[in-house]
Amino acid sequence: FEKWTISHVSRHINRAAATIAESVTFGPYLQSYVASGGPRWLHKMLQEEMRNT
Repeated sequence: FEKWTISHVSRHINRAAATIAESVTFGPYLQSYVASGGPRWLHKMLQEEMRNT
């Protein structure tokens, strides 16, 4: 990588990433549900975030 940046985004703006991180940390998941296509609520949340940006 020749060039990279780090950006801080508040939690309420990036709810999907925060929710995924919480589910990995505190949830009972043994495999990544994101890698397997993701649950319906995640798709809806991502669509909402895209509309709001």
